[in-house]
Amino acid sequence: MPQTQTDYVIELDPRPGVAQGEERFVVRHDDGTEQQIRVKDYELIYPIPGLYEEVVQRRLECSSPQIIVERLADAVAAADQDPADVRVLDVGAGNGVIGEGLRDAGFRVPVGSDALVEARDAAERDRPGLYAEYVIDDGTPDAFGAIEGAVRRHELNALTCASALGPGHIPIERLVAVWGLLPAGSLIALTASTALVADWGGPQIALNAVSGDDAPTEVVHHEQFRHRLLVGGGSVDYDVIVGRKPIG
Repeated sequence: MPQTQTDYVIELDPRPGVAQGEERFVVRHDDGTEQQIRVKDYELIYPIPGLYEEVVQRRLECSSPQIIVERLADAVAAADQDPADVRVLDVGAGNGVIGEGLRDAGFRVPVGSDALVEARDAAERDRPGLYAEYVIDDGTPDAFGAIEGAVRRHELNALTCASALGPGHIPIERLVAVWGLLPAGSLIALTASTALVADWGGPQIALNAVSGDDAPTEVVHHEQFRHRLLVGGGSVDYDVIVGRKPIG
């Protein structure tokens, strides 16, 4: 994790009963200015060096990046694969926290994608050289074509998507289309809220939905875990699901 000299202080807004998507904090800069920012206002968070790591990773103890890397590594080891042969498309890559974990675990992380230019710029600022390519996926056909080209050029065979599904995030239809680009035998590792997975009907049905018209992606691991603390107290649970695309 990058060590950043900050010129601001942070104060979380601990009011109870605030919905996860509406949690807020205040950033007080050395020049006397203040910003009120929602935890999910990534377009405001990423331009400030170290802010995402301080709020989300340190203070709210977000564990999704670590969990998704560890469980993907477990699946690779169980299949007697070398992580160096696993070439990852990091969907919803943000400023590279998950990509950094994948790299440190021995995976190859050639491509990141995110809807926000601010995310790409922060990844290049904080973790230069982590991704061979970083595609801005604004949901357009041109962006999908860029992802398709990257999958082909880098022969990608794994996909990670941490905490990036659900309302206000990556549409399930987009993930279906992107997952469909990867070849048979590819691995997918995603985290999503336990409530969302339950709405889907459980982990296998969730992966069936991600598979689109393909044969169902097989669940190789599923568990619930504490995703992070809530600003107003308590915590929120997520599920991690690891699957493999069928061969033949």
